[in-house]
Amino acid sequence: MASSQDFKLFVSPPINGWILVAGLGLPEPSDDVDRVFQLYSSSEPRGGQVQYFSVNRAVNSHAWVLADHARVRRAYAWAGSTLWTQGELTSAEKNWQ
Repeated sequence: MASSQDFKLFVSPPINGWILVAGLGLPEPSDDVDRVFQLYSSSEPRGGQVQYFSVNRAVNSHAWVLADHARVRRAYAWAGSTLWTQGELTSAEKNWQ
C-alpha cells in the first residue's frame, strides 16, 4: 500500500472488527473541513460507528472525528488554528487538559 501512489482509497478486510480506509480520496480538513463533516454525517456505516484520523505534516494539521449512526459525536480539526470543534470533550481530552 505504501508504495502505490495511484490509489484513491484502500479499504481493508475486517481486522479484529475494524475496517480501515486510507488514501488520497479522503477529504483533507485543512483544504475543506465541511467536506469532512459531510462525509461522516451523511452516510451511515454498517457497524454504526466511524472514526476519522488525519495528520498532514506538510501543512502542520491534524483532525479526529467520531461519528455514530451518521451523527458527529466529537470532532476536532486544527491547522494553525482550530478549524472545527464539535461535541463534548472525551474523558481522555478532559484528563489531558
